[in-house]
Amino acid sequence: MRIIHKQHKGHTYLSHSHFRFKITLSTYIITGLVLGIVAGIFLGSRAAPLSQIGRTCVDLLQMGVIPFIVVSLICGLGEICGASLKRLLISFGLSSIAMWLLFFITAVALYMTFPSIEQHSLYKFSKAAEKPLSEMFVPENPFHAMAEGFVPAVVVFFIALGIAIIPVKNKKPFLESMNTLLQALLKLNSFMVNLVPIIVFCYTANLVGNSNMTVEKLLEFQVFLLSAFLGCIITFFFIVPLLVVTFTDIGYYEFMREFKHIVITAMLTANTIIMIPMIIDKLEELSKKHKIEGEGNTSVIHTSITVGFNITGPSMIPTVIFILFASWFIGEDVSMRLPGIFVYAVTTLFGGQTFSVIALLDFLHLPPDMLGIYMTFQQLYLVNIIAAIKQPFLAALALICVFVNVKRESFKILPFLRLAVIGVTSIAITLIGLSIYYKDTVKGNPNAFASLVDKMVLESPVPVTVENTTPKLTHGEEFNTLEDIVNNKEIVFAYKNHFEPFTFKNSKGELMGFMTALVERLAASLNCSVKFVPVDNYQITMELLKSGDIDLAFYEFNIDDIDHLLNVGYSDPILYLQSGLVVHNSDRNIFSNWKNILNNPSITIAISSLYPLNHILENEIKKANKAKIVYVDQFTLKDIPNTNFPAYFTSAERGLFFCLEYPKYSFIMPDGIPSINQNTLIFMTNPKNNGLLYYINYWLKIQKEGDNESEVQKLYEYWIEGKIEKD
Repeated sequence: MRIIHKQHKGHTYLSHSHFRFKITLSTYIITGLVLGIVAGIFLGSRAAPLSQIGRTCVDLLQMGVIPFIVVSLICGLGEICGASLKRLLISFGLSSIAMWLLFFITAVALYMTFPSIEQHSLYKFSKAAEKPLSEMFVPENPFHAMAEGFVPAVVVFFIALGIAIIPVKNKKPFLESMNTLLQALLKLNSFMVNLVPIIVFCYTANLVGNSNMTVEKLLEFQVFLLSAFLGCIITFFFIVPLLVVTFTDIGYYEFMREFKHIVITAMLTANTIIMIPMIIDKLEELSKKHKIEGEGNTSVIHTSITVGFNITGPSMIPTVIFILFASWFIGEDVSMRLPGIFVYAVTTLFGGQTFSVIALLDFLHLPPDMLGIYMTFQQLYLVNIIAAIKQPFLAALALICVFVNVKRESFKILPFLRLAVIGVTSIAITLIGLSIYYKDTVKGNPNAFASLVDKMVLESPVPVTVENTTPKLTHGEEFNTLEDIVNNKEIVFAYKNHFEPFTFKNSKGELMGFMTALVERLAASLNCSVKFVPVDNYQITMELLKSGDIDLAFYEFNIDDIDHLLNVGYSDPILYLQSGLVVHNSDRNIFSNWKNILNNPSITIAISSLYPLNHILENEIKKANKAKIVYVDQFTLKDIPNTNFPAYFTSAERGLFFCLEYPKYSFIMPDGIPSINQNTLIFMTNPKNNGLLYYINYWLKIQKEGDNESEVQKLYEYWIEGKIEKD
């Protein structure tokens, strides 16, 4: 046990504050939380830069974690010795895996009680390229894995290295050096933990300032708090005792009675380390009581506690529940990735709960701002209950190893079945009650999406007039040239109703969208105002352009749809738009492959009669002669929930925005869809208005050249990717 005492004597940053009359870390975190909320309320979207400061602090906090994992694994495993090494490793490994699985199953069971409400979020992320599983978990190059932050691969390699060191004869000097390094890393990590209040402040300010954090959303946090608490209760009263009574002679009540004082002390002090000597004394006392004595017994206890301390198994329940809660909170379904979450949680928890949450948020592409929420709950709530359940976890690991290795105990079927039946029945009743409670108290907000969109209004850089009726056709031949527009100080732009996210009106009747904002910035470059007029019919739009009743419009154009553009002038592409299908969540697998779609006679795809790609899609379907296509006049995405078609053809940008409002639907791009399946978003003008077209093309070129700070890029990130950072 020499290593455990030596490596953790200086590691008191969580405990010293509880015994001295001074401002504690928890107090600083609460202060950071309160100041972050105040700053977010007053700064609003201007608090966005604080997120980058918080990210920098998170990077500093992670700086020493992977080295700590490496050194602690080498020290913990390298100290193991004795003739029963193989049996000890197997019993310790299997019991750890069994507990991990039970912890994870418990977390998933609690996740299943979360209420089924429509969650709306403007969080949308550019998905990073998925790392190959072999690269994440198989350490072909351990130094590359460390550099890239592939924690699972790092853990696998250094577990193998630690085991390889066990039989080495002259390992003592090396382990002493590793111990010295471990103490230095502990001091570094204990210093870096002082950055937590800053992280909480920065992330909280950004979260409050740049999201629609309503009372309903705040009340939804009880889902995590109650689930995490109940998960820890299940761990203490069922999971850990179940394995103890199954593999040892110690009964349920004896185990609970012997360790209850240690658990209570750990919960009050929120400190695991100071309890280790008490746990060891209690384990040795129980060993004598059950007539298990000898040097081998002491060695097994010390080795189990030493290695088990770095496993942080009980932390899996609140960590995994929080990750599942974070996905539920923003409306992201991660149920298909549960196996990956389990493996990633097991390996990253070697670096601690905070590091594991950071890694899992990144792994699932969830909002990094959720880390601030977790850190706040961790210090106010989780740290105490995690410290409490860590004690029986360590004790159970050591007891199982002692009884299996020294007393040669085997699986006890009757105690296992007795406790399993009682425990599973009690837990099932509790989960049903919890699910009913959530349904009654967590209702969500049916107007949440409208509230989110209302908040996205951007201030126009020029005066704006919005008309609600289509202008009358004058049948004239004159049009406003570029010079006329500049002299009149007004440009007339035709917008489309219900054409999200390009042009549409929010619940307050305000015109907004990507094209709306882009035209306003184009007008600002001409030093003129904008008059928006509604024109939803394409043929009327062309006639109004030719007669000079409007100056500018926009259109989704495809190269095979040239007939629509013979009588108008059109600009260079503003955006390239990929197309795909909007389908119900339950039908995603059916529409995942384009060939399967074409060869399925039961499939019907709906499409707007004016959608540019309809004849291309029609040709593909006619060749297959099985799937069907239906053209719908005056069809908008808003009509989808009121129709019975299984799939709807649209652009990715429009489809994704629709799915934000209606989370029961998904946008997919089937594998094998034709490469010609691409539109361009363009401006349209009078065919003779060459001066205006030339200016627009030149302006677009300036906007899209150079860095990522162009107006087109910023507006795309804002309206399409949902990065609600206002100017």
